[in-house]
Amino acid sequence: MAKYQDLYHRLLAHVNEPENEQACWVHRLQSRHDRYIKVNISINGKHTTAFAHVLMWEWFNGPRPEGHDIDHMCHNTRCVNPDHLQALTHKDNRSKNQWTTNCSMGYN
Repeated sequence: MAKYQDLYHRLLAHVNEPENEQACWVHRLQSRHDRYIKVNISINGKHTTAFAHVLMWEWFNGPRPEGHDIDHMCHNTRCVNPDHLQALTHKDNRSKNQWTTNCSMGYN
């Protein structure tokens, strides 16, 4: 987890203040054409890009299980609230196939 310490604080610096504890943590960085927030990171000297929601899930839960995607239960692809994220198999995640930029839990 130590490798994520600075990254975690960097990610949170770009999150809108949530309305309450259950609200989406909406990342302010512009999403790419695929609707997900990508950030540039360097781990052990290797530069790459990563999805912000995956990094946040890993911060709170540890490494992503092999063969799993990190799903937005709130359907808000800009949300990085770990309580709104779950690990699903790729097949199960694709079968949901419902995406929006508004939180289905009633928050923005």
